[in-house]
Amino acid sequence: MKTLILRTMRHTNIWESERKSCTFEKNQLKDMILVWQKDFLQLKTSDINLALGIYGGMYFDNPFWGGAAFRGSINEQIISIIKPTALDNSDSFQIVRGLDDDNPHTILHYDVIGKLWSGPDRNQMFSIEDDLIEAKISELKNKGNSTDTAHQYPLSFLLDTNTVFSILSKYNYDL
Repeated sequence: MKTLILRTMRHTNIWESERKSCTFEKNQLKDMILVWQKDFLQLKTSDINLALGIYGGMYFDNPFWGGAAFRGSINEQIISIIKPTALDNSDSFQIVRGLDDDNPHTILHYDVIGKLWSGPDRNQMFSIEDDLIEAKISELKNKGNSTDTAHQYPLSFLLDTNTVFSILSKYNYDL
């Protein structure tokens, strides 16, 4: 099974229980996500046993688009455990639009089912995020695939669940 890694740099409280979807737009999708995960748009709920929602470092800074997304909550400083949710009794959790024009994007549907730990710890979240990214880079290089993207590391990618469990065990977490 695979674990879906979901990251954000600017969408306030996106990995909290009141939110049920996120959108990846043109540049995020074509120039980053699909570079690392070519089959991303074909993913189904049956491919993924869980997802992790991470607030990246830029989320807490004052980015170029004006103002930090961080609103000061404890939950924004803890990795979320997320379950992709199927749409209309199907196996799909994505709505993909605009593939044939110049504005492709996908909307992912999910439920937040919990948090990885209880107290705020940005540094730990950033360390786990770095380890997950490094694991994906290593996987891609071992397969002879490119790790180069147009901007930054992708906001979403897949990892083998055993790899994720191994990384989390370094921090004494067990899912």
